[in-house]
Amino acid sequence: MPKSSSQSDPAPLVGEASRLSRRPSPSHSGSASKKIAVIAWREFRATALTRAFFVGAVVLPALIWGAMFGVGAMNFRRPPMEGTLAVLDATRDSVVASGLEAHFSPEAAAERSRREREALERIAKEQALQFGVPEDEVEQRLAMASLAEPAPRVTLERLPADADMQAQRGRARAGEVLAVVSVTEDTLTLVPQGAPPPGEGAAPDPRGSYQFIQGETLRPEHARTLRRSVERVIEDERFRRAGMDPVAVRAVSNARTEADAVLVTREGEKKSNDALVRILPFIFLMLIFMGSMTGGQYLMMGTLEEKGSRVMEVILSACSVRELLLGKLIGQGLVGLALMAVYAGVGLAAARNFNVLSQIPAGVLPWTVVYYLMAYAFLGAMMLAVGSAVTEIREAQALYAPIMLLTFMPFLLMFPLLENPGSWIATAASFFPPTTPFAMVMRLSQPSYQVPLWELVGSTIAGFLGVVAMIWIAAKVFRVGVLMYGKPPTLLGLLKWIRYA
Repeated sequence: MPKSSSQSDPAPLVGEASRLSRRPSPSHSGSASKKIAVIAWREFRATALTRAFFVGAVVLPALIWGAMFGVGAMNFRRPPMEGTLAVLDATRDSVVASGLEAHFSPEAAAERSRREREALERIAKEQALQFGVPEDEVEQRLAMASLAEPAPRVTLERLPADADMQAQRGRARAGEVLAVVSVTEDTLTLVPQGAPPPGEGAAPDPRGSYQFIQGETLRPEHARTLRRSVERVIEDERFRRAGMDPVAVRAVSNARTEADAVLVTREGEKKSNDALVRILPFIFLMLIFMGSMTGGQYLMMGTLEEKGSRVMEVILSACSVRELLLGKLIGQGLVGLALMAVYAGVGLAAARNFNVLSQIPAGVLPWTVVYYLMAYAFLGAMMLAVGSAVTEIREAQALYAPIMLLTFMPFLLMFPLLENPGSWIATAASFFPPTTPFAMVMRLSQPSYQVPLWELVGSTIAGFLGVVAMIWIAAKVFRVGVLMYGKPPTLLGLLKWIRYA
């Protein structure tokens, strides 16, 4: 009885499978390149020219974008804050309670709402001028600004000095009041700079703090509004006691000081957009990761399905193992490239629409295609080997672990590469084939850093040498596993397959 692939000495069976996979078929006809092209087109057609792929690659992104714009176009008016704020004010002359009464007066609330609407309108117009937002979208944003949250209608209730705070907690819990605020003279006293913190077991320092009691029925945004209002009144009183005018202090603090940032490049001057520049490396990382992983997943699942249904044996009667392997790699690589082109096109169209297309370095776009091919070929070869070694998806879990480890490495290195693209970690990741494409595309997409030419050339050579080595290893596993059935191999078993194939 022949031994299975998972037994201690797989050499006889592995050798027989390898010999059968190299056996020429009488039905072979035409050149090898023609057969590879036919297999590649079959793989591409079976995956990309299907309704499911169209829905996932085109319809689903369109629906997501439509939902985002649709939600943005809807007018959401939050319910206004109405109710009673109970205040226990033990400060001199009850200055906090008096300040809160003035703060929540109808005249002051209406004035704050007017200023907020003006600020929203100003921001909408500035973004339209800076990013080239279409006029109809500007009008939509202005309309939303006019529907800002209505002014709160809060009634202040002054509690007596001997008020039962436990009873007030019950009122807040029952929703009878919005919240209960308790301030003392210590609240207006600042903790000196460098003061030591209270020792272990000691009571907390009451200076500079106040008590805010709320029930679970109070909306989070209303709780934030109340706390900001109380803290603003407390800060204004601190300014007065320090001999400063609160209005003048806030006018200076809120005064706008903005730089007209201009980015000077070899192509000329253009507006600088720091936010986009910061996220560009992550965008290109995800673009390559998504394309390579999608193609690799299709490759593994297709191979596993064909082997499990014995279709693989029929295919091998018309072509060699090498032709089948290369055809599958090329075909599913084109699938990933098509998917990446769709998302890249959508991203470039959005960048052009918001007038930030000039912020994307032109030189990184062709390199993105090169690094996608590198990442896909490396990961795809690994997934092809796993798919050929098993017959069920649950059997692939143990062999899939090293692939998952390699796919997570770029995300572990993301922050060091963003913080310092010229560090030794970035250089080492650029010359390590599993992470070469991801590290290099993140470094190239940062305009503030110029990758040395020797690193660009050397890392590219190292990356494709790693691809050649991985395809060579995957071919050995594929040659044996494609005709091997029974108990799936372990990682050690795969190493023996590579040795005997």
